[in-house]
Amino acid sequence: MVPMICPRSPSTQFLRMGWDDDGRVTAMDHHAAAGWPTATLLPAFMGKGVNGAPYDPFSISGADHWYTVGAHRVRALRNDLADGTFRSGYLRSVSAGWVNWALEGFMDEAAHAAGVDPVKFRLRMLDGAGRNARSRPDAVGGARRQAAVLARLAQKVSWGSALPKDVGLGIATTSGQERGMPTWVACAARVRVDRSSGRVAVEKLTLVVDAGTIVHPDGAAAQVEGSAL
Repeated sequence: MVPMICPRSPSTQFLRMGWDDDGRVTAMDHHAAAGWPTATLLPAFMGKGVNGAPYDPFSISGADHWYTVGAHRVRALRNDLADGTFRSGYLRSVSAGWVNWALEGFMDEAAHAAGVDPVKFRLRMLDGAGRNARSRPDAVGGARRQAAVLARLAQKVSWGSALPKDVGLGIATTSGQERGMPTWVACAARVRVDRSSGRVAVEKLTLVVDAGTIVHPDGAAAQVEGSAL
């Protein structure tokens, strides 16, 4: 089990994954504790989990990801200390960004533990099988759409090729907040570290986005650039 503690919100997540003897992912567990702003601001908008208990969907959206992981359990926990200390609210993000941050960080950890390239590790699970296939009227193509943007990004940044000294390349991918109306996104960050000072500088961000039919390309580009910045 790997703890992922988000530095920008009063939240903690714990994730763990199981493999079979052939290295295939067979199970995943995801626990997320956070303040529940919807419980305070709009209680009627609270969802109900498979156990019938109410929960704040905006505190956990993204944990129902598109990776095929076999048995998949998600547990949403209310951080009573956070909610009792101050009124929590919503980040400017059409997704529970902190959930995806932890998920993708964990995917790198899991790939490392499995001894598999992190891009190949993700693509192997973005196979569009079962509930991750999807079809009309929404999310046509399912996980295969996310796999396509990730593969295209890896191609654009020449993933796996040699990098200059003290330069690293990291990749992450995600979709929109709701499974019924996703926008598939993948981003690569090229980062340089100054070993003498410890300073980290982002040299370049490369993004690939599949948002379906783009009605206003300039507006879409502005959204992507603004969110990246």
